[in-house]
Amino acid sequence: MLNPFAYEVHIVNIQQWLQELIPEAYRRYQPVLERALMHFVQSLGPERQQAIVQNQLAAHTSAERMTGLMRDCPTLHKLGQLLARDLRLQESFREKLRELESCLPLARAEDYDWPLELRPQEALAEGSVASVFACSWGETEVVCKQLKPGVAEKLREEFAIWEELGGKLGEWCRQEELPVFDFRTVLASLVRLLEDELHPSREQRQLLLAAQRFQNLPEVQVPRLYPQLRGLVMERLYGTPLLEHERAAELFPLAVRVLITDPFFTSEEDGIFHLDPHPGNMWVSRDGRLALLDWGSVLILSKERRALLTHALLSAWRGDQQDWEFYASQLTGAPVGACPRSGTLSGLLSPDAWGEQFPIDLILLRKILFHLEGIEAQLGESQLMWHVFTQAGVRFLAELPLRLAAPPDWRGFSTHLSNLDLVRHTVLHFLKPSGWQD
Repeated sequence: MLNPFAYEVHIVNIQQWLQELIPEAYRRYQPVLERALMHFVQSLGPERQQAIVQNQLAAHTSAERMTGLMRDCPTLHKLGQLLARDLRLQESFREKLRELESCLPLARAEDYDWPLELRPQEALAEGSVASVFACSWGETEVVCKQLKPGVAEKLREEFAIWEELGGKLGEWCRQEELPVFDFRTVLASLVRLLEDELHPSREQRQLLLAAQRFQNLPEVQVPRLYPQLRGLVMERLYGTPLLEHERAAELFPLAVRVLITDPFFTSEEDGIFHLDPHPGNMWVSRDGRLALLDWGSVLILSKERRALLTHALLSAWRGDQQDWEFYASQLTGAPVGACPRSGTLSGLLSPDAWGEQFPIDLILLRKILFHLEGIEAQLGESQLMWHVFTQAGVRFLAELPLRLAAPPDWRGFSTHLSNLDLVRHTVLHFLKPSGWQD
C-alpha cells in the first residue's frame, strides 16, 4: 500500500519545526529528535497519517503544527504537557504547549458511551487519554471522566512504536556522540505508566487514598467519588485555576508541601506523589481550598528509596564524590557520574549525573519537579527549593523529642536520617577527611 505520508513530508516538516523551536540548550539533540519523530509518524497507520496531514493544513506556525501533532498522538500529548513548563523553550512555544494541559474535547458528547444514570451537559477538559464532562445525576451535578474514543487502539499502536524506538535511540545517540541511556527500559516503564490511565478503577482507588490522606488537612480538597455509578464519576468542583487566582503565590507553598515534602518526608513505608501536577490540575475552590484534580497516575517511592535519595543528595551538596557514588549507585544499580551541582531541585536529578541506568522512579520525580518549577517561574518566584528545605526543617524540629530517646542508628524518622547519619554528614561537611570510608 502506498504511504500517503511520504507525499506530504513538505507539510509535516519536522526538521523545520525543530529548527525553529529547539533552544540552544537542546540543539545537539536535534538530529536524534528529527529521526525519532519522523520514524514515529511514518510508523503510524495510513489513516492516522492522513488525519495528521489534514490537521497540519489548518495550522499556521511551527508551534501550532508541533502541538497539533502532539494532540493527535496520546503519548506525544503527555510529553507536551511536561515540556510546557520547561523554561529553556521559547515562551511562544510553551504558551501553545500549555493549551495541552486543559483543552476542550475534540469529540462530541454523543461519541462517548454514557452510563444510563447520567446526562452529559458540557465538555470541560481533555487530556492525553481521557475527557471530562459535566453531567447531571438526577438533581446532582457531577463530572464524568471518559476515555477518548479510539484512544486505547491509538495507545497500543504507539506503544509498539516506542518499544521499537527504544533500541534505535541508543544507536542514534552514539552516532551523534550524545549521552546514551537505557532508553528501552525507560520507554517501556513510561508506557506502562500511561497505560494505567486506561483503567478507571485504578484512579478510583487512588482518589480514595488521596481523600484519606488529606482528611486532616482542610486546606486541600480532592473530588468526592461516586463509586456506586459505572465509570469514573466525581463531584463537580467549582473554582479558579491556581495560576489565575489572586492567592496563587500565597497557596504555592501549600502545593509544594502536599505534592513534594509531605509524601517525601513521611515515616510511612510508601510515599505517594501526584504524578501530573500541571496547572490544569490545580485549582482554588470557591471556599479558598487548594483542589487537586486528576489522580490517574501516581508515583510510589518506598521509604528505603527516599532514604537513599536523601543521603545521595546530601553527599552531592557536600561535593563528596565518593559518598555520592556509594548512595546513588544503590538507587541506579549501576555506576553513576559526577555528583550534581545545581541551583534547582530538578537539576539535582539531571540524567548526566545518574548515568545510563537512570531509574524510572527518579525520572518521574523529576517530572513532578519540572511542573512545580514551571509554576514557580510563572509566579515570578524562585522559592521552590527554599520551601522544600524549610518544610523539611520543620519536620526535623518536630522529631527532636523522639530523637533524644531513639537508638543512634534508628532511621524510622520522617527525614530518613538516624542520629548517627546526622553526625556523620555534619563531620564530613566541616572536616571533609580525605580517607573517610562508609
